[in-house]
Amino acid sequence: MNVRRFLCVASVFACLICLSSTVSAIDVSNTSYAAVAYAPSTGNYRYAYNYGSRFSAEQAALRQMTEKDAKIVCWVNRGFCALALGDEAGSYGTGWTFGDEAGNAEAMETALKNCRERTKGARIVLCLVSDGQYIYEPRPIPRFRPIETTPPSPSLVPLLPPFLLPEPTASP
Repeated sequence: MNVRRFLCVASVFACLICLSSTVSAIDVSNTSYAAVAYAPSTGNYRYAYNYGSRFSAEQAALRQMTEKDAKIVCWVNRGFCALALGDEAGSYGTGWTFGDEAGNAEAMETALKNCRERTKGARIVLCLVSDGQYIYEPRPIPRFRPIETTPPSPSLVPLLPPFLLPEPTASP
């Protein structure tokens, strides 16, 4: 009986966790715009949100970029926009949804679908709502190199300067 109760409680928590990863139908400001700028040469991206016009959101996102090939790849008013990147440099996909029933899941699914049409290894790097209430920007897990256990090469060991070497002793 306790196992059954535990499984029931665990499944409820699992459902709550799954539901918390998607956002839908939040009250988004009617006058909010967001834009995403992307530079294919480097894969860098920047975004701006909660601006009063499309133009100002786009300019704010572009101002954060230093690359000459930076361009606006997605913008949205009163909704969500998402950016997916793939394994090939310069390959990306975007998705957006807006209006009363807008949600992040549809925007991310569309971005992934569009990216998969161009490359492999598609992954969401950004999803945001136009007024900034929700920003999903996962960071990669850092990979650590193992500590080298081999001793350094003798050529890398510093040599003593001649004045620190012991003087040779004469044999009698």
